[in-house]
Amino acid sequence: MTWDSARIQQEVSWFRLRQGDSTTVEVKRAAHGLPENLGATTCAFANMPEGGTIILGIDERSNFDIVGVPEPAKLEAGIVDQARNAISPCPYINTYSVRMGTAEDAPTVVVAEVQGLPIQERPARYKHRAYLRQADGDYEMHASDLRMIEAAKSPENPTADYDMRPVPNTSAKDLDEKLVQQVANDLRQAVRPFRDIDDDHEILRKITAVLPTGELSVAGYYALSTFPQGVYPALSVTCAVRLPDTSPSHSQSSARTRNLERFSGPLPTLLDQTMEWITANLSTYQAYLANGHMVDRPELPLNAIREAVANALIHRDLGPDTLEEGRSIDVRITHKALMIMSPGGLKSLSVSQLKSDELWRQEVNQRLYRLARSLRDDAGHRIIEGEGGGVQTILKSLREQGLKPPTFVDTGVKFTAFFWRDTEPQLRPDMGGETAAPETTAPAPTDSQASPAPTPTSPAPASKAQPSLQPSPAAQPLPDLEKLGKNAPAVYKAVHTAAVGGATVTLKSIIDATNLSESQVRYALKPLIEREFVHMHGGQGRRGTTYTAAR
Repeated sequence: MTWDSARIQQEVSWFRLRQGDSTTVEVKRAAHGLPENLGATTCAFANMPEGGTIILGIDERSNFDIVGVPEPAKLEAGIVDQARNAISPCPYINTYSVRMGTAEDAPTVVVAEVQGLPIQERPARYKHRAYLRQADGDYEMHASDLRMIEAAKSPENPTADYDMRPVPNTSAKDLDEKLVQQVANDLRQAVRPFRDIDDDHEILRKITAVLPTGELSVAGYYALSTFPQGVYPALSVTCAVRLPDTSPSHSQSSARTRNLERFSGPLPTLLDQTMEWITANLSTYQAYLANGHMVDRPELPLNAIREAVANALIHRDLGPDTLEEGRSIDVRITHKALMIMSPGGLKSLSVSQLKSDELWRQEVNQRLYRLARSLRDDAGHRIIEGEGGGVQTILKSLREQGLKPPTFVDTGVKFTAFFWRDTEPQLRPDMGGETAAPETTAPAPTDSQASPAPTPTSPAPASKAQPSLQPSPAAQPLPDLEKLGKNAPAVYKAVHTAAVGGATVTLKSIIDATNLSESQVRYALKPLIEREFVHMHGGQGRRGTTYTAAR
């Protein structure tokens, strides 16, 4: 999607809220020509599976003021020339200038869209060094990162069998017999040939959880042993609340983290312990149900978080360049977001595909995935459903709670899911349009800059109460969308009304219904689509693209 002034303004607003740019978008002041570190950033984006965008003319140090650049054409040429002369292999870069307004003195910024290199051409190097994005910065790739890229380039694809590798000095004695019985009983019901096998361990040998040598495979050891961290300490989860540095001098003595925990045990135990920690360290809010009763709700939907944690545990890289390098799964909570980080990137799948309406079942670790389908947590719930719809569950749960969709970042060697905390009170679907005040549960981090709305002290008025459990689409109240832009309510209403009437909603029909210009409609649609109030079927600029209201 091409960047225009409306999209840039919206991204800048998001940066101001986050107090930083992102893994996929980097902004630079560029007051005196090409920034000194531009080459490293271009190189880092070239090594990202889906590339990234650089915008010159925005001052991060001045709260992301859009200041513009004096010679945009010269900067465009300079970006491309630098890449050709200093980055090898050189990525494709699409550069163009965007004027930020119609006024005569409106600033002009330069946009450089860096296309990610195919895996066979990675890594790109700048001054003989390979870089990658991390958070909102660039870092030089470690030797283990480079080995992971080389493994992914191999035609034999050794990553496909990482979970079948033998774990030295292990045997059936290391297994948790309760988990063994759980898996064997489930497989007997699901797999007809196993119904006549009475020996649980024989079934484990059939599915390569136990190898012919008697050793456990990585999959069997990780999922079913009593202490998989004995041989591989990296098969753990590290959780911490990351505190903002509030000391004026940024002294070394100021606290950096709170409630640091490192969890061990087999796969189901890791899931249970991680979810208990997350639940204890997130905030809650008070909400009124349609019947007038008040309930406490977690600020983020726990079913969505559980899905993301389970995905991280099961789809993490299990190769020697992560397990033997001590790369574990990390969970961090800041005042902005809950972050779930797992070693290894997406395999044969893009972030866009991951978030699409189609079901994508990607079994990165096939044997571990098969075991996980037969495992249950302490409450008796399956670890995974195994149908490939987990990401859609995540998106739906956040949408129903009126929250911003998660951000998924794939660097090729690490995958991170960002769940954005509700720093501004928003519509809560279970509250009939009322806002909620965050109510901190110990020991959630505080954000002194946030000013939560007061908690309602009486039930919502009847006019705002939730409709019945199964209302017709036309009867559902329209959400309050003013905060998404002045034209967002009108555009949403046009989509919603047409969809209820059974009409096909196109960009032209929205323009006709609202009397807005095409650019105004596109600008209003973007936050509606991002917050998943509206679904786009097709793509911008594609003939036949239609829109539907999600609520």
